[in-house]
Amino acid sequence: MERSDNFNKVLDAFFGGVIPQVTAPITVTETSDTSDSLTESNPSSAVSTPIPTRQPVSPSSEAGLVLNSDTFVNLAQALDDSKGDIDSKLFLYLTPDYQWIPSSVYRYDDFFESVRIMA
Repeated sequence: MERSDNFNKVLDAFFGGVIPQVTAPITVTETSDTSDSLTESNPSSAVSTPIPTRQPVSPSSEAGLVLNSDTFVNLAQALDDSKGDIDSKLFLYLTPDYQWIPSSVYRYDDFFESVRIMA
């Protein structure tokens, strides 16, 4: 019972009492043709699943106060000013030819969104 209560407290903290609806997962399967293409299938629907979005944060909530604080705004500006360097000098991977090149997976925009979520 305590575990369930704690889990509900976490959900309430994240979603403010309004828990979002979850759709069926999308699975990726190989097609039977020889084109090596991949297709998406959704077991519950023929319509593709929309990209999830998160609920807006109230400016007066704890998260809203953090996101609108001078400290966070200055941090965001400093990171934004370094966006090019972050993508080209920080998020790199080593190729089989032993060359460091910018990642096509890890990008500044995703990094900053995760910072914003964790703030």
